[in-house]
Amino acid sequence: KRTFEVHAALQIKRGHKLRASYTPLKYRGDTGDTGLRKPFVYGNTTYDRFTRVVTSLKGGYYSASYEWDFIKGPKGYLGGLIGAKIFDVDAVIAAPDEGLREVQTVRAPIPVLGATGRVYAWRFSFEGEFSALSIGERGTLYEFEMGTRFHISDRIAAQGGYRTLKIEAKDGADQGTLKIGGWQFGLELSL
Repeated sequence: KRTFEVHAALQIKRGHKLRASYTPLKYRGDTGDTGLRKPFVYGNTTYDRFTRVVTSLKGGYYSASYEWDFIKGPKGYLGGLIGAKIFDVDAVIAAPDEGLREVQTVRAPIPVLGATGRVYAWRFSFEGEFSALSIGERGTLYEFEMGTRFHISDRIAAQGGYRTLKIEAKDGADQGTLKIGGWQFGLELSL
């Protein structure tokens, strides 16, 4: 499935930025006629083996962070991040042939730490970013992004790269994993 992401960064002063992003999430799955390979419990409902299950996930993934570039110069920068990622989705799991359905809203703010850097070379720049948090058995989050920009002017750049995000969470008997990853392309506008 494809999605998009919107980033915004406000430079407070040289080497200090406030950043935010939004990624819409909308996914649907269907086990088809073969059904489940193994049974599971979601909410108060047990879904047996071979049951056809249809799922949907709709919502958003938000981030807000503060970036401090502790190494900076004309050839690039290296900085640290502190902030939060917010996972806000409505999840539906249904077994239409059995008349079973569970709906759950998940809103999970997750504090994170990370690192970011960029290197400039002629009209290109190469960058990478990593952020993560582990809260033991309750879950982990990590996000990794790397890319290249071609700077068309000092205000516009075309970008391409790869991003991966993985969230694993557990709350009592409930547990889940969300993985998003793939190639990304876009434009950057600096005002």
